[in-house]
Amino acid sequence: MKPAKTDSLEILIIGYGNPHRQDDGLGPYVVNRLKKRLNHIPGVHFLTMHQLTADIVEKLQYFDIIFFIDATVDELRYGFKFSKVKPEFGLSHYLTHYLKPSLLLGLLQSTYHHNPVTVEVAIQGNNFGFRQELTSEAKTRAEKAISEIVKFTMQSLKKGSNRNENPLVFIDLNEPDKIFCKCKIRLNKTLAKLNTGPFSKCNRKWGNKNVS
Repeated sequence: MKPAKTDSLEILIIGYGNPHRQDDGLGPYVVNRLKKRLNHIPGVHFLTMHQLTADIVEKLQYFDIIFFIDATVDELRYGFKFSKVKPEFGLSHYLTHYLKPSLLLGLLQSTYHHNPVTVEVAIQGNNFGFRQELTSEAKTRAEKAISEIVKFTMQSLKKGSNRNENPLVFIDLNEPDKIFCKCKIRLNKTLAKLNTGPFSKCNRKWGNKNVS
């Protein structure tokens, strides 16, 4: 899964959860659906896991944007939620069996001094019993989240995708008037109001990269 050395941006989309526990399999489901829509795009990469483990940190150092997609029991306004992940540090955290995206990001920074734009996508689930099929409600929410991820990725790739020339910009989807980028520039309030989903429209084109 290590991308070839290139000046283009690299995106990794990770879906994790247990497909044998019904809606807990939302993460892998979303990644498998995204593969069908984005797998032809250079620079876009995919990974599915039952749970996050520290051994993937070495791979994460090669990516500029990382998505972590998982199910949640929380009731969400749109049925799914995008959050910018901040690193969490502390050796004791890495000794646990369960790692959160924030802990992996902290480990990535402390080990490889790499700080990618990291996004957590939570999708509301209904049932988590021993069954492989997603509930219809969860599948509907997943499809909406997939559309937004594809939209973000494609708009990101329009700019030209050179990691050395373009600031890597990401919208904090829970605060639609704010924009984040790797060079820590905050743009003015140029985003339109939210429409039917957590993504806002922006007149500015984003400088992003490919995934495979």
